[in-house]
Amino acid sequence: MAQFPAQRLAPTRAQPPIGFDQVQLARELIAEALRQVRAGRMAEAAAYLTAHDEIALNDDFACNLLGLIHASRGEHQKALDAFEMALRIRPGRLDTLANRAITLQHLGRLEAALACYDEIVRAQPDDAQMLFQRGAAAHLLGRSEAALADYERALALKPAHAEALAGRAMLLHQLGRHEEALACYDKAILLDPADASSHYNRGNTLRELARLDDALAAFSEALRLRPAYPEALCGCAMILNERGKYAEALACCARALRHAPTHFPALFNRANILYAAGHIEESCAAYEAVIRLKPDDADALSNRAAALLEANRREKALASCDRALAIKPDFPEALSNRGNILQKVQRFEEALEAYDAALALRPSYLDVLSGRGVALKQVGRYEESLASFDAALALQPGHAHTQNNRGALLLLIGRFRARLGCL
Repeated sequence: MAQFPAQRLAPTRAQPPIGFDQVQLARELIAEALRQVRAGRMAEAAAYLTAHDEIALNDDFACNLLGLIHASRGEHQKALDAFEMALRIRPGRLDTLANRAITLQHLGRLEAALACYDEIVRAQPDDAQMLFQRGAAAHLLGRSEAALADYERALALKPAHAEALAGRAMLLHQLGRHEEALACYDKAILLDPADASSHYNRGNTLRELARLDDALAAFSEALRLRPAYPEALCGCAMILNERGKYAEALACCARALRHAPTHFPALFNRANILYAAGHIEESCAAYEAVIRLKPDDADALSNRAAALLEANRREKALASCDRALAIKPDFPEALSNRGNILQKVQRFEEALEAYDAALALRPSYLDVLSGRGVALKQVGRYEESLASFDAALALQPGHAHTQNNRGALLLLIGRFRARLGCL
């Protein structure tokens, strides 16, 4: 899922601490640190505040500023420590709570971030930005209903909130409500036409709607705005692969990998395209590279199994498939691949078990229905085989492979019945 942009963090004026001398020292300290920040010398500013910790750590403004500096440098744990120090000095301060919540989100501590946002929203129920941030945290936690409610409350308060529109669109896409998602992306892009990520996510939604030309145009616009955008290049590659334009698809993957040599989707898509193009040995090697990067990725292991089967390396194919299923047991594609492998080594009853398990998860799985028909034919269960082929052709009447197998089965049944008639 695309990352949600965090709220822009900015220090706000704090009440001066008790004691005139301490106030003056703290103001001078903060003024010098801010000069360093404005000059872009973040490390020096952090070091300066830390060197005067006897003052800085007793002033909530200075602690908040130190947290902001650490956050800008990606030092999120240090930022969190500083924000929590500020809250110990002045509990309940909303801007510091917001900074703490966003930092917790960066650290992946989503439950704690959500609790922080709850506290802020209770105090400021009409803060559209905090509603968006809370919705984003709920979204990342998979709490779709709560996330959607917060996005919609934020948009009711501020209809031109581009981040909330984009977040709502992503969630609607994930819920399969693609037309609504598309309308949401269109509004977000009207507000911020230069946001490459909105164009990219819009392309994904258009692809789900089978509007491939429009999806390709959306990915291309994302790349115009951000040429080094591996995800958008992968989006182009997938559409080109579906259209059989393998050389162009591979070129997109190569571009993505020049920008990000270990980009997993680009490596995975490259392996898939090589397989689709019939470059079987190259695809086997490409899947090996993918699995070295993510050894427990069930999709990569299953796809490698299919490539190894095409390369007639059946034992390795079965081992790869079994490993995928050990990681992800309810995986229809891996079960289908396992059935195909077992059928190739003439273990037909085991193949049927794999096909039946796949159909239990996905009853309208054309390739499995077709493969199951072949396995049933091999064990002499002709009527069941014919029913399986018919079920596959009901899904796709022109499926040539299934039509051929069904025709061969009908000839076999005819000869079998003729022989019975002679007895």
